[in-house]
Amino acid sequence: MDGYSFVELNEELLGKIRDQWKAKIEALPDEAIDILWPTYQRTVGWCEKYVDPNQESGDLWLHVVVDGDGCPVALVELTNAHRAKDPSIKFLNIDLEPSSIMNLQDSVDQESLGKVLNVIMFAITSAFAIAINQVRKFKIYGRDDEIVSVFDALIAKHMNDPEQPFNIYRQQRWLVIEAV
Repeated sequence: MDGYSFVELNEELLGKIRDQWKAKIEALPDEAIDILWPTYQRTVGWCEKYVDPNQESGDLWLHVVVDGDGCPVALVELTNAHRAKDPSIKFLNIDLEPSSIMNLQDSVDQESLGKVLNVIMFAITSAFAIAINQVRKFKIYGRDDEIVSVFDALIAKHMNDPEQPFNIYRQQRWLVIEAV
């Protein structure tokens, strides 16, 4: 899918996120910087702890969607809940690189929207592949009502095609995809 790769966060990718995303934020108008800068700082600080060999990351996994040019275009937060009563891989969050966010806020053109959707679908598909190979259950968290309504639409679509090799349903704000 568009030459993307899904790589666990490491020092090299953290350096690229730190430098490239910072440069993209600094090139934006002041009001955009005010919005994105705190999130950027929090994200980088969190990533630094993740790659620090003296810190235990536990069941948290941070992966990066890298484009064909080797640039990080999204940071994905997963957690491995294999020890839980209901073992699964959980897709908790995706942070898009700053210019993608601003391209969608300025005006939604088909090319920008298509690129963002491709990145998100690639991230979800890659995370799902990890889940299928480990615990066979994948959950995506719906942070807001709009996302939860998309989940409902996906479930309805799946009900029209029951021959799929997976079940899909909702548990509160989670979309659950389970291999059969």
